[in-house]
Amino acid sequence: MKSPFSKKTKLDETILITVPAKEIEEKVNKQLIDTQKNSKIKGFRKGKAPLDLVKKLYGNEIRSDVINDSVSHSFYHIVEDKGLRPVGPPIMKPKNLTEGKDVKFEATFDIYPEIKLGKLNKVNFIKPKSELTEKDLKDAILNLRKRMSKWNPKEGKSDIGDQVKINFKGYIQEKEFEGNTANDFVLELGSNSMIPGFEEGLVGKEKGEELTLDLSFPKDYHNSEFASKQSKFEIEILEVLKSEYPEMDDDFFKSVGIEAEDEENFSKEIEKRLKDDLERVIKNKSKTRLFDALLEVTPFDIPPTMVSNEINSMKEDSAKRMGVDPKKIKPEDFPDNAFLEDATKRVKLGVLLNTVISDNEIKPDAENVKKLIEERSSQYPNPQEVINWFYSNDEQLKQIEFLSLEEQVYEYILSKANFTEENLTYEECLKNN
Repeated sequence: MKSPFSKKTKLDETILITVPAKEIEEKVNKQLIDTQKNSKIKGFRKGKAPLDLVKKLYGNEIRSDVINDSVSHSFYHIVEDKGLRPVGPPIMKPKNLTEGKDVKFEATFDIYPEIKLGKLNKVNFIKPKSELTEKDLKDAILNLRKRMSKWNPKEGKSDIGDQVKINFKGYIQEKEFEGNTANDFVLELGSNSMIPGFEEGLVGKEKGEELTLDLSFPKDYHNSEFASKQSKFEIEILEVLKSEYPEMDDDFFKSVGIEAEDEENFSKEIEKRLKDDLERVIKNKSKTRLFDALLEVTPFDIPPTMVSNEINSMKEDSAKRMGVDPKKIKPEDFPDNAFLEDATKRVKLGVLLNTVISDNEIKPDAENVKKLIEERSSQYPNPQEVINWFYSNDEQLKQIEFLSLEEQVYEYILSKANFTEENLTYEECLKNN
């Protein structure tokens, strides 16, 4: 078997695969004889048809299968021998398929990038830091009560925090537009869910009032067709509603999924959950910033195949979250460009973390894996059953081990990197998380 080897770029390779004619003919003849023994050809008993007839009927198909199998086997043998790491299947281009002569194919394929890790002591990033305040806790409990509140009709004028039920119709240059009309529309004043000026224009209004608002769509409006356009909205106030917060009692505690004896115990449980959430958010933000900084000191290119595969995976995930069958995805609904930047970053980060793991021979820490499993299992009624399930399910266990590795890589890089701390408020931490 000959295999002249040439390197095209650092992201792809081309190899010439040669399979000797003798090897091909021996395999073809063997399969022809096997086929003859089991053939049922009209006019002949089973297995008694002449070999020439069997060859005439099945020879081309058998030869094609033998060539494909032999070339594929040779390809992976060469790749393994050269220590290459292909990304996806190769593009095979036949160079010679003449019967009686050596079969030759040219295989071109992307390769997994080999990178040299940047010096970790050159990594600089800003590490977030935050603490939960008494005000944060009170605001969180107030928001819980607000979400569970009842809305009752209110006499008098509307105010920030109230809801208004309205009918409205909008116009741009005296013309109606898509989505310009709504009836029995309920809007909370101060929610900033409408264009600037809309909610403010409804403050101080009463049931039965009719008004017209002259507004402008913002420059960065999500529908560029409407951006910066002057508009007019005719509005009728159908009802003004004021919220009635639930009492801090057992019914309320249970409604938010907490068993508590009294308000003090309830507050302590909420505080614990908020602190746990804040710790996770802080760590995730820190990871993101650290890994971004690592990417900056280790520039490298990645093959298109890896990005394309990640884009397809992200499309499927997005479709599933939206309740769409991934097989029915339309290119115009999920354009590649919408995923390109994130997919490229994900792939690069994956390659980079794998390099850190490989270079430093980092293995999943059994104690950390156990801790992660116990944390996830604690959310269920029978934690021990869930723990047993994780350890008996290889796929789920590997996912946890991967998470553990990511944690360990983060801690390893963090121990080598340089950082300054940034104090953030609780709200700033949760924003865009």
